[in-house]
Parts: sequence; C-alpha cells; structure tokens
Amino acid sequence: YLVTACLLAGLAAAANTLTPETGLRRSIYTQADFAGTPIDERTAEVNLEFLNDRLDLPRRFFSVRWRGFVFLDKAQPVEFFAGGDDQVELRVDGQLLVRRSPREGMGTRSRTLPLEAGAHEISVDYQQFGGGMSLNIQRAIAGGAPGPFLATELFTKPVEARQVWISKAAQ
Repeated sequence: YLVTACLLAGLAAAANTLTPETGLRRSIYTQADFAGTPIDERTAEVNLEFLNDRLDLPRRFFSVRWRGFVFLDKAQPVEFFAGGDDQVELRVDGQLLVRRSPREGMGTRSRTLPLEAGAHEISVDYQQFGGGMSLNIQRAIAGGAPGPFLATELFTKPVEARQVWISKAAQ
C-alpha cells in the first residue's frame, strides 16, 4: 500500500507540473479606457460576478480585459455571443467578431466562426461608464445550446491536445 500511495503521489505531482494553467488572465482597470495599472488575476469566468466579492472596485467608469486561449478537440463551427452595457468587444484569433456599445446597440449578438482543432486566442474587452452594468459572453459549439465557456476549455497559454488530456486527467 505504501508503494502504491507513493506512486500515486508521484504521478499527481508530475501531472500538476505538466498541466497547463487553465482559465484566462483578467486585467481589471479602475478607470475607463483601460487607463491606470491593472489588477491581474486568473479566472475561468468571463462575467462581472467578481465585483460581488470585490467591494474595493468601482462600479462606474472602469474597464476589464480577459485574455487567453480556448481549446477545441476537433474542427467545428463555434457561435460566439457578446452583449453588454456599456461597451464590449469579442475577438477570436485577433479577428473582431462582435462589438456592442450604445452606438451599435447593447443587446446580445452572435457570430459563427468555423475553427480548426487546437488552441485559439480569445480576448474580451469590457468598459463600464455610467448607468446599468451587464456583460453576456457565451459560446455554442457545433450548433449546441449557448452557454458560458467551460473551465476545461480555457487556458492562459496556447496548448496542445496532449496537455489538455493531462489537464483533464489531473482534475
């Protein structure tokens, strides 16, 4: 039993070392227009829920950036959704997919993009000015139902299939 326990502990340590960092980098700016020094954190969520736990952060005239990679295990179309009050931009692989603002309208819009298997850079920029505050970022894979990104498909750096497999096995 001792040998088995040691072997399992060694495998868990090796898996943690080889496992890529999941989630996205969130940079919170306490001013609009991404001004000032950001507060950088790692998160698996693209929403404004973090504000519920951070009473030290402003509720008006601030901005937030999420950066990372979404991993697809096979080539497939992905529909990306973005909506927000006041301004939000969603990019995949550097391509602007959706921009929402008072000028363009603040409802949620979507755009479908056929993507190859592998890691794809994703970025979301959000700015809150005055008034109401909301953000809606979702995805629907291969015609499925829209929903938030899963923690198991988001990574801070580009990943390969074997790294994703190790990450899932470690979890």
